[in-house]
Amino acid sequence: MSVATSLTPGRLLCDGQFRLLTSYGADEPTGMEYWHARDLRMDREVALTILVGDPAEPATVRTVEHVLDQVRRAAALGLPAVARVFDVVGPESLYGYRDGVLGLVIADWTPGNDLLDLLRGTRFSPFTACRVVKQLALSTDQAHHAGLVLGAADPRRLRVTGQGVATVAFPGPPPTSSQRGDVRGLGELLYLLLTGTWPGQDLADLADIRRPRHLPGGQFAAPNEADPTVPRDLSLITMLSLSDSGVGGIRTCGPLLGVLDEVLNANVRTDVFPVVGRQPRPARPARPPNRVRQQAVRRTRTALRAAADTVARADGGHRRLAVITGALTVAAIAIAVWIGGQVVGYFQLTTTQAADGTSTGQSSGPPSAVRKSGSPPTNAAPAATPVAPSGVSEYLVTGNADNPGTLSRVIDGDPNTAWKTDEYRQQFPVFLPGIGVQLHFAQPTRIATVTINSPSAGTTVQIRAGSSAHPPLASTTLLATATLKPGDTAIPLRAGSATPYLLVWITQLGDGGEGYQTAINEITCRPAS
Repeated sequence: MSVATSLTPGRLLCDGQFRLLTSYGADEPTGMEYWHARDLRMDREVALTILVGDPAEPATVRTVEHVLDQVRRAAALGLPAVARVFDVVGPESLYGYRDGVLGLVIADWTPGNDLLDLLRGTRFSPFTACRVVKQLALSTDQAHHAGLVLGAADPRRLRVTGQGVATVAFPGPPPTSSQRGDVRGLGELLYLLLTGTWPGQDLADLADIRRPRHLPGGQFAAPNEADPTVPRDLSLITMLSLSDSGVGGIRTCGPLLGVLDEVLNANVRTDVFPVVGRQPRPARPARPPNRVRQQAVRRTRTALRAAADTVARADGGHRRLAVITGALTVAAIAIAVWIGGQVVGYFQLTTTQAADGTSTGQSSGPPSAVRKSGSPPTNAAPAATPVAPSGVSEYLVTGNADNPGTLSRVIDGDPNTAWKTDEYRQQFPVFLPGIGVQLHFAQPTRIATVTINSPSAGTTVQIRAGSSAHPPLASTTLLATATLKPGDTAIPLRAGSATPYLLVWITQLGDGGEGYQTAINEITCRPAS
């Protein structure tokens, strides 16, 4: 399928619409090239997957059409770890092009880092490696359930966003791709992240990436042999993903996703990559031991033992009465101890703040005794520290994602950056029933308030909880509905169970003048106290 081309930086394609900027590699055996380019007509950066070959070979043309059909079908799924596809151009529109170009996939450019650039001379922690791979594994699993392949085995096609998510930046699976190859590709990616060595086929772009150490039997050394901090199950599932043997290997993404979740749930961390300029959070001072509460606990245990003795001594018809009386006594004591502990804790742990904001010590007096002079009394509890999502993705029930390359801005901590929906000529639900922003948490979290900073007044949103990534909308739980005002809109949520996913579902867009569009600068989540 391959053919020699003269594609070089600065060349124009499609009657001058695209200017080639930087090559991100080429797979010559399959006739595919990956380019960062500029769309001069739309004034935007794009990722081009270019399929080249001899137009006089019918088999080559059919292969290109098959690859492009896979891209179209995958784009309709709106997979979170695949760059949004703007257009697909087939051989019929490019016939006779002098550089042998038979197909083009035009996708949104993924800001972030080239995966290989991140890995030169380093490796990631197990937690970070799982965070990088998780969304890609989910997208691969969704594609497989739809009968498609992603071709995730080629690291040259992957980029890592600022939120630490591996994304297929150049959509278009090579003709040789298979679902088994996708699973092996995920295993190769995990191995590369965990060890800094590449276990896949030799690629010219990987000339400066080390190869793994081989054992006497010819197998690769497992990741936990190179780094003992790698959990055994993670190391094992990585090796099973790489196994081409029919015995012991895995062929689906399910087992891999299960281990990734276990590692992520066992670590409570929010930062994947160091954030420049962020100051470390000061350590929380240790709470002094509460002697009164400790004494109350000892009294409760004594009361429980006394109640047990009463039950043991009861016999005959008196046994039921003794059990009931003993249980009521224990319940009353427990309630009294709890109330006493709350009151004692309130007075003992009340602190005053000095003018510079530092703690000046403890006070055993009432709250009024520790207020600053002239300050009004307040009963408001201090606001909970916001919990940072571990990731974010667009939620769709149909159609393609809106500007996924800038979605991470809603959780980047900078209210001066924004993610925007596309501009629609008619209000929802004419073209779409809605569009959502799904926040991912490292572990299930009970959220009390969601604050949305947006300039798009009149936007209507629903806050919904989900138990999995991209579940059916009907299976999510509605927690609140609100209409956004300019600036911050605080949305209190009704009490619910802790959830690993929170969905901001936009059901009505803001009025953008000539059309309808919503921009979101920041989404802040505060946990329940």
